[in-house]
Amino acid sequence: MTLRARSFIDYRSMHAYIQRAWPACQLLENLLNNGQAAQVMELAEHALQVGNTALENVDDSDGSLGEILTTIAELHHRACIAAKPDPQQLAKTLFALEQQNDWGMIEFEKYQHLLGKSGLKQVKQLAQQQWQNVPIKQKREYNPFGPDPHIFITRLMERIARLENDVDELIEIKKHDLTRPHCFLSIAEIYTEAGRHGE
Repeated sequence: MTLRARSFIDYRSMHAYIQRAWPACQLLENLLNNGQAAQVMELAEHALQVGNTALENVDDSDGSLGEILTTIAELHHRACIAAKPDPQQLAKTLFALEQQNDWGMIEFEKYQHLLGKSGLKQVKQLAQQQWQNVPIKQKREYNPFGPDPHIFITRLMERIARLENDVDELIEIKKHDLTRPHCFLSIAEIYTEAGRHGE
């Protein structure tokens, strides 16, 4: 019963791997049903970290591992509701998990009611610490086929701005990348949605 992939697992070997991994979900479910919410939180966080790393070393063409991690993420959320962890510590944990995997399995918005003002403030502070090191993109740097090392923090900053309904902040974030015509269109759409025509 493990999510760890010590070497690359090809498609033909995935069935056996998934058969070993699924019991982790059942274990967490049983612990949660037996009132061990705090333990489930810790185990689920560890499982997500290991599983996210494993995604880089397996052929998950059919999405089986993704399904397992989504189930574990749901169990983590249920455990947090029951355990009511410290909001600021939860914020740090969620930030780290999101940074490790951008598939949307863990999103801080889903925990908004658990984070409260102090937790949301902590998420924003962690994001801003990274955002201040993100340079403004130059047109000559645009590469449609290359990875964007700042994609996670950019999207997170946009999500925070949208959650706070801060149009000006969202525009400033968008202005960090004006390398394509679509970037200008995106800004225009934000102004239109906010009813700020002509800006």
